[in-house]
Amino acid sequence: IIKDDIGRPITETAVVGNERSTITDKQGRFTILISPNETSLAISSPAYKSQTVAIERNKHEYSISLEPASPSLFHQIMSRLYKLTNRP
Repeated sequence: IIKDDIGRPITETAVVGNERSTITDKQGRFTILISPNETSLAISSPAYKSQTVAIERNKHEYSISLEPASPSLFHQIMSRLYKLTNRP
């Protein structure tokens, strides 16, 4: 699960491995097949700092928290999103 810095799920976040990629769903969840030679996943989403997460071979669930890239950029994007989703 990928969440923001206060615990809200982040949707449509890119999760990229060496050979495959996916995006998160509305709950911030993702599923990706990992090959034996992969050691990390790159996580990125607009308005948030990108992060690289090390893959642990015996771990099947991850809880990843992303921080806003910058407060002003985060608020600009959220303001535009609010305006787009609340049109009459």
